[in-house]
Amino acid sequence: MTDGRDWNVVAKASANISDAKLLQVFSLINKLPPDERPHDVLDAMRPRICQLKPPRPITLQRLLFLPVEDLFDPPELYRRRIGRLSRWSIRPCWKLVSDRLDAGLLGTLGSRIASVGPSDTRAINRIGELFWPRASDVLLRAIETGRTDWNAGKKLFGRDEDTWRQVEDIGMILAIGPEIEACKARLPPKPIGNVSQGHRDMLKDTLEDLARHDLGKVKTFILVLAARLLRPGELLTVLDEVRLGCPVPEHDGIVRDVEVKVVSNLTRQAQVLQRITEQDHDSHRATTLAKQLVEGFASLQETLKNRADPEIAEGVRRARGEIGRFITDTVLEAAEETMKTMLESSDAPQRGATDTRQDAAETYALSLRNCAQISRHVGVEREVRKKIDDIRAVLEHDGTQPIGDREEQEHRLISRARLVELMTGPDEAIRMIEAGLRRMGDGS
Repeated sequence: MTDGRDWNVVAKASANISDAKLLQVFSLINKLPPDERPHDVLDAMRPRICQLKPPRPITLQRLLFLPVEDLFDPPELYRRRIGRLSRWSIRPCWKLVSDRLDAGLLGTLGSRIASVGPSDTRAINRIGELFWPRASDVLLRAIETGRTDWNAGKKLFGRDEDTWRQVEDIGMILAIGPEIEACKARLPPKPIGNVSQGHRDMLKDTLEDLARHDLGKVKTFILVLAARLLRPGELLTVLDEVRLGCPVPEHDGIVRDVEVKVVSNLTRQAQVLQRITEQDHDSHRATTLAKQLVEGFASLQETLKNRADPEIAEGVRRARGEIGRFITDTVLEAAEETMKTMLESSDAPQRGATDTRQDAAETYALSLRNCAQISRHVGVEREVRKKIDDIRAVLEHDGTQPIGDREEQEHRLISRARLVELMTGPDEAIRMIEAGLRRMGDGS
């Protein structure tokens, strides 16, 4: 057992040891029981660990929810009736499974998963195949018991019907956990761009096999996999093409139900763009998400054009409006203010402060480029183009001001040209640098 003095040595050394050694120590600490882990050491290591982003260790609890993890939302962002799950539901589900599954089985599974590396997908899935169906049976039996004995169900899940629905959905997902994880292992990591023909064939085979056993499993499978795709419409097109062995009206009903939930989830994400910018101060992440959402809606056009569905069409229109308002009301105003702040402080004597403001300005320049790429699809092309042109003109003027010596002028010019490059591409930036250097040479 390592004592406190040893851990203090590790904490002090954590800033200087190699990345490989740091990850090794981090892995060893995570294998300790939670109450024996030296949290002061973990705190000291955390900044570098966040940069290295090592694979998270697989615990038995995390293994349980692997097939479900793409549907979880933080409680504050969770919305009902769109096929999503609140992270709050993890606690009652895990309690049920850990209390009701055979203790010997849990111990065996826990020992096996502890010896498996987080990147050994095949070994993880083999253990999951023993775990997920049994856990599913526990959850679905508990729901069935609650429906026949209200008092027992109320003790387990409370009075909120949505909690019951989430536990049942998790049980249904775990029932096809092996199929979900087998497909995830063969698909690219998320977010998945275009789906290749080979992947489409694999998905069709899986859907047809699930349909032979239970049509309800088809809908569950599609909702989970759609959450991993940038273009969920491609998966709905595959579903459209699959022979489910049911009457056409029933097939269309399954497709429509999935479409409604996919559109609702995209709309939900469009509504949190403002929150990401305000709370996380990360406009680039927010505008990157906006690009992904626009691409997601575009992918639905192929399936939606064959069905005149006012509800879905209105959902798409409303979400695009949310994205457009986010761009005009938040990103454009913030970009202008950030650029202005950087320019006003460009003569600050501390280079570090100026570099920090340059980094912030570059982040917003990338945000503007993201906005320009999607502005046509959300009806704000004119506003974005005007804002970029206005800022570019200010940058060009400021970048050629005769302030300081030649080295300072060149640094100023290049930093401004970098922002122009990020917003509009290299051609405008090269033109700006060439014109600026000519002025410096002329002394004008």
